[in-house]
Amino acid sequence: MLLEDLTSEDYKIKVRNFLENQTRPVYESTLLWNIYPEYKNKTASIDTYQYHFAIMRLLYQLQDELAKENIYLHVHFMRIKMLPYPKKGLCREYLEESGCFCKSPTASQQDFYCPFHAKQKNDDVPETLSVKYFYLSDQNYNAINESNADAFLNGTWELLYHYDEYINAVRTLELPENCDMTMVRQNYHRLAKKHHPDLNGGVASEDFLKINDAYQILKKILPHFNP
Repeated sequence: MLLEDLTSEDYKIKVRNFLENQTRPVYESTLLWNIYPEYKNKTASIDTYQYHFAIMRLLYQLQDELAKENIYLHVHFMRIKMLPYPKKGLCREYLEESGCFCKSPTASQQDFYCPFHAKQKNDDVPETLSVKYFYLSDQNYNAINESNADAFLNGTWELLYHYDEYINAVRTLELPENCDMTMVRQNYHRLAKKHHPDLNGGVASEDFLKINDAYQILKKILPHFNP
Protein backbone atom coordinates (compact mmCIF):
# COMPACT_ATOMS: atom_id res chain seq x y z
CA MET A 1 0.00 0.00 0.00
CA LEU A 2 1.51 3.33 -1.05
CA LEU A 3 1.80 6.01 1.62
CA GLU A 4 0.90 8.73 -0.88
CA ASP A 5 -2.43 7.02 -1.51
CA LEU A 6 -3.30 7.25 2.19
CA THR A 7 -2.09 10.81 2.74
CA SER A 8 -3.53 12.79 -0.14
CA GLU A 9 -4.81 16.34 0.31
CA ASP A 10 -8.37 15.01 0.27
CA TYR A 11 -7.64 12.89 3.33
CA LYS A 12 -6.06 15.84 5.12
CA ILE A 13 -9.17 17.92 4.50
CA LYS A 14 -11.29 15.04 5.74
CA VAL A 15 -9.26 14.87 8.97
CA ARG A 16 -9.61 18.60 9.56
CA ASN A 17 -13.36 18.58 8.91
CA PHE A 18 -13.85 15.68 11.31
CA LEU A 19 -11.81 17.27 14.12
CA GLU A 20 -13.52 20.63 13.71
CA ASN A 21 -16.82 18.96 14.54
CA GLN A 22 -15.57 17.34 17.77
CA THR A 23 -16.18 18.89 21.18
CA ARG A 24 -13.94 16.45 23.03
CA PRO A 25 -10.55 14.84 22.33
CA VAL A 26 -10.74 11.72 20.15
CA TYR A 27 -8.80 8.47 20.03
CA GLU A 28 -6.62 7.64 17.06
CA SER A 29 -8.79 4.56 16.45
CA THR A 30 -11.91 6.74 16.20
CA LEU A 31 -10.17 8.94 13.66
CA LEU A 32 -9.00 5.95 11.63
CA TRP A 33 -12.48 4.46 11.41
CA ASN A 34 -13.96 7.76 10.24
CA ILE A 35 -11.24 8.73 7.76
CA TYR A 36 -10.62 5.26 6.33
CA PRO A 37 -13.88 3.25 6.44
CA GLU A 38 -12.07 0.23 4.98
CA TYR A 39 -9.75 0.17 8.00
CA LYS A 40 -12.33 -1.79 10.02
CA ASN A 41 -11.83 -4.74 7.69
CA LYS A 42 -8.05 -4.77 7.94
CA THR A 43 -6.62 -7.52 10.14
CA ALA A 44 -2.94 -7.85 9.16
CA SER A 45 -0.40 -6.12 11.41
CA ILE A 46 1.33 -4.49 8.46
CA ASP A 47 -1.98 -2.92 7.37
CA THR A 48 -2.63 -1.62 10.87
CA TYR A 49 0.84 -0.11 11.01
CA GLN A 50 0.49 1.54 7.60
CA TYR A 51 -2.84 3.16 8.45
CA HIS A 52 -1.47 4.27 11.83
CA PHE A 53 1.57 5.79 10.14
CA ALA A 54 -0.60 7.54 7.53
CA ILE A 55 -2.97 9.13 10.03
CA MET A 56 -0.08 10.32 12.20
CA ARG A 57 1.60 11.88 9.18
CA LEU A 58 -1.61 13.69 8.24
CA LEU A 59 -1.97 14.97 11.80
CA TYR A 60 1.57 16.32 11.98
CA GLN A 61 1.23 17.96 8.56
CA LEU A 62 -2.07 19.48 9.60
CA GLN A 63 -0.52 20.61 12.89
CA ASP A 64 1.96 22.81 11.01
CA GLU A 65 -0.72 24.25 8.75
CA LEU A 66 -3.12 25.03 11.60
CA ALA A 67 -0.41 26.76 13.61
CA LYS A 68 -0.29 29.41 10.87
CA GLU A 69 -3.98 30.03 11.59
CA ASN A 70 -3.28 30.32 15.33
CA ILE A 71 -4.86 26.93 16.00
CA TYR A 72 -3.17 24.21 18.04
CA LEU A 73 -3.57 20.54 17.13
CA HIS A 74 -2.64 18.20 19.96
CA VAL A 75 -1.40 14.88 18.56
CA HIS A 76 -1.57 11.84 20.83
CA PHE A 77 -2.98 8.40 20.09
CA MET A 78 -5.47 8.74 22.98
CA ARG A 79 -6.14 12.49 22.84
CA ILE A 80 -6.34 14.30 19.48
CA LYS A 81 -7.74 17.79 19.84
CA MET A 82 -7.95 21.14 18.01
CA LEU A 83 -8.24 24.43 19.90
CA PRO A 84 -7.27 28.09 19.38
CA TYR A 85 -3.99 29.31 20.86
CA PRO A 86 -4.19 31.86 23.71
CA LYS A 87 -3.83 35.52 22.82
CA LYS A 88 -0.39 37.16 22.79
CA GLY A 89 1.25 37.58 26.18
CA LEU A 90 -0.16 34.32 27.57
CA CYS A 91 1.69 31.00 27.69
CA ARG A 92 0.65 28.54 24.99
CA GLU A 93 2.05 25.43 26.69
CA TYR A 94 -0.67 22.75 26.40
CA LEU A 95 -1.23 20.87 29.67
CA GLU A 96 -2.39 17.33 28.93
CA GLU A 97 -3.67 16.72 32.45
CA SER A 98 -6.22 19.54 32.25
CA GLY A 99 -6.65 19.68 28.47
CA CYS A 100 -6.02 23.42 28.33
CA PHE A 101 -3.19 25.94 27.96
CA CYS A 102 -1.05 27.27 30.81
CA LYS A 103 -1.96 30.92 30.03
CA SER A 104 0.53 32.32 32.55
CA PRO A 105 1.99 35.72 31.52
CA THR A 106 5.00 35.57 29.20
CA ALA A 107 8.09 37.74 29.64
CA SER A 108 7.11 39.79 26.57
CA GLN A 109 4.42 39.95 23.90
CA GLN A 110 6.84 38.27 21.49
CA ASP A 111 7.31 35.19 23.69
CA PHE A 112 5.08 32.14 23.32
CA TYR A 113 5.81 30.58 26.73
CA CYS A 114 6.05 31.71 30.33
CA PRO A 115 9.58 31.56 31.83
CA PHE A 116 8.94 28.15 33.44
CA HIS A 117 7.67 26.45 30.28
CA ALA A 118 10.17 28.25 28.05
CA LYS A 119 13.02 26.42 29.78
CA GLN A 120 11.12 23.13 29.80
CA LYS A 121 10.28 23.54 26.12
CA ASN A 122 13.94 23.95 25.20
CA ASP A 123 14.75 20.73 27.03
CA ASP A 124 11.93 18.77 25.34
CA VAL A 125 12.28 20.02 21.76
CA PRO A 126 14.70 17.30 20.51
CA GLU A 127 12.45 14.47 21.76
CA THR A 128 9.28 16.11 20.44
CA LEU A 129 10.77 16.65 17.01
CA SER A 130 12.09 13.10 16.97
CA VAL A 131 8.56 11.66 17.19
CA LYS A 132 7.17 14.08 14.63
CA TYR A 133 9.84 13.48 12.03
CA PHE A 134 9.63 9.74 12.47
CA TYR A 135 6.22 9.95 10.80
CA LEU A 136 7.34 12.48 8.21
CA SER A 137 10.02 10.13 6.90
CA ASP A 138 9.09 7.82 4.02
CA GLN A 139 11.96 5.56 5.02
CA ASN A 140 10.28 4.67 8.33
CA TYR A 141 7.09 3.74 6.51
CA ASN A 142 8.86 1.54 3.96
CA ALA A 143 11.21 -0.13 6.45
CA ILE A 144 8.47 -1.92 8.37
CA ASN A 145 7.70 -5.50 7.38
CA GLU A 146 5.18 -7.93 8.89
CA SER A 147 7.54 -9.00 11.68
CA ASN A 148 8.53 -5.46 12.62
CA ALA A 149 4.91 -4.34 12.50
CA ASP A 150 3.98 -7.01 15.03
CA ALA A 151 6.67 -5.80 17.41
CA PHE A 152 5.68 -2.15 17.02
CA LEU A 153 1.99 -2.85 17.54
CA ASN A 154 2.64 -5.08 20.54
CA GLY A 155 4.32 -2.11 22.13
CA THR A 156 1.38 0.13 21.29
CA TRP A 157 -1.14 -2.24 22.87
CA GLU A 158 1.12 -2.68 25.90
CA LEU A 159 1.23 1.08 26.31
CA LEU A 160 -2.52 1.46 25.78
CA TYR A 161 -3.50 -1.06 28.45
CA HIS A 162 -0.96 0.22 30.98
CA TYR A 163 -1.03 3.90 30.12
CA ASP A 164 -1.48 5.18 33.69
CA GLU A 165 1.46 3.06 34.85
CA TYR A 166 3.52 4.35 31.94
CA ILE A 167 2.81 8.00 32.76
CA ASN A 168 3.64 7.49 36.45
CA ALA A 169 6.86 5.72 35.48
CA VAL A 170 8.14 8.47 33.17
CA ARG A 171 7.29 11.12 35.76
CA THR A 172 9.06 9.18 38.49
CA LEU A 173 12.18 9.03 36.32
CA GLU A 174 11.78 12.73 35.39
CA LEU A 175 11.38 11.96 31.69
CA PRO A 176 9.26 13.36 28.83
CA GLU A 177 6.38 11.14 27.72
CA ASN A 178 8.05 10.34 24.38
CA CYS A 179 11.30 9.10 25.91
CA ASP A 180 13.42 6.22 24.58
CA MET A 181 15.39 3.51 26.39
CA THR A 182 18.66 5.46 26.23
CA MET A 183 17.04 8.33 28.12
CA VAL A 184 15.41 5.89 30.55
CA ARG A 185 18.73 4.23 31.41
CA GLN A 186 20.51 7.55 31.84
CA ASN A 187 17.91 8.98 34.20
CA TYR A 188 17.52 5.72 36.08
CA HIS A 189 21.26 5.49 36.74
CA ARG A 190 21.40 9.14 37.82
CA LEU A 191 18.47 8.84 40.21
CA ALA A 192 19.48 5.40 41.49
CA LYS A 193 22.89 6.76 42.49
CA LYS A 194 21.20 9.67 44.26
CA HIS A 195 18.88 7.38 46.27
CA HIS A 196 21.11 4.30 46.51
CA PRO A 197 20.70 2.22 49.72
CA ASP A 198 24.41 2.64 50.50
CA LEU A 199 23.70 6.34 51.05
CA ASN A 200 20.83 5.52 53.42
CA GLY A 201 22.43 3.14 55.88
CA GLY A 202 21.90 0.14 53.64
CA VAL A 203 18.13 0.64 53.57
CA ALA A 204 16.27 0.96 50.28
CA SER A 205 14.22 4.14 50.60
CA GLU A 206 10.71 4.54 49.21
CA ASP A 207 12.12 6.82 46.52
CA PHE A 208 14.64 4.19 45.46
CA LEU A 209 11.93 1.52 45.26
CA LYS A 210 9.70 3.80 43.14
CA ILE A 211 12.60 4.54 40.80
CA ASN A 212 13.35 0.85 40.38
CA ASP A 213 9.68 -0.03 39.77
CA ALA A 214 9.41 2.72 37.15
CA TYR A 215 12.52 1.44 35.40
CA GLN A 216 11.15 -2.12 35.25
CA ILE A 217 7.83 -0.90 33.75
CA LEU A 218 9.57 1.10 31.02
CA LYS A 219 11.97 -1.78 30.28
CA LYS A 220 8.91 -3.93 29.59
CA ILE A 221 7.12 -1.47 27.30
CA LEU A 222 9.62 0.63 25.37
CA PRO A 223 11.70 -2.09 23.65
CA HIS A 224 8.63 -2.93 21.53
CA PHE A 225 9.09 0.40 19.77
CA ASN A 226 12.61 -0.43 18.64
CA PRO A 227 12.20 -3.84 16.93
